[in-house]
Amino acid sequence: PRQVQRGERYPMEVTDFKTGPRLVARLVLIDRLAHAWSGGAAGQPFSDPQGPDASRLLWSFVARHLRD
Repeated sequence: PRQVQRGERYPMEVTDFKTGPRLVARLVLIDRLAHAWSGGAAGQPFSDPQGPDASRLLWSFVARHLRD
C-alpha cells in the first residue's frame, strides 16, 4: 500500500492488485471518513467534502479499463 495526501483532504491508503503488469483492482482506504461519500458536496447528507473525490477515483479506474 502507498499513502497519498492531496492538499487539505483526508489522506488515503491505496493498494493496487495486479495480474502481471495489468491493474485489476484498487483498494482505497480513507481514514476519518466514517459512513459518507468521499468528496461529496458540502451540506448533503452522507457526503464529506474533506475526503478525496470518490467519483473521480472511480471514473479514472473505469476509463482506464475501457481502453484495455
